[in-house]
Amino acid sequence: MPRTTLEQWRMLRAVVEHGGFAQASAAIHKSQSTINQSVRKLQGQLGLPLLEVVGRKAELTPAGEQMLRGAEQLLAQAARLEEMAERLRTDVEGSDNASA
Repeated sequence: MPRTTLEQWRMLRAVVEHGGFAQASAAIHKSQSTINQSVRKLQGQLGLPLLEVVGRKAELTPAGEQMLRGAEQLLAQAARLEEMAERLRTDVEGSDNASA
């Protein structure tokens, strides 16, 4: 059973993409403390430092770079699954209306 969640990986990606916790907070509409706790928990679960704060900017560690590359694949696959579910839902709704 996985110990990490897609949401944790999404938050880590947001911190990296936006350059810090405050910027990620504004971009994804989550509190800065929620993002900070999530990323801290992710690092603890993995036993790896993924981010380091350089000045006022959060940057990936070398391990963080590798892990986020792998997580990007998971996030992309999850998005594809959600798109598939939407298409299937639309198909099911369309067939329900056709039989009425």
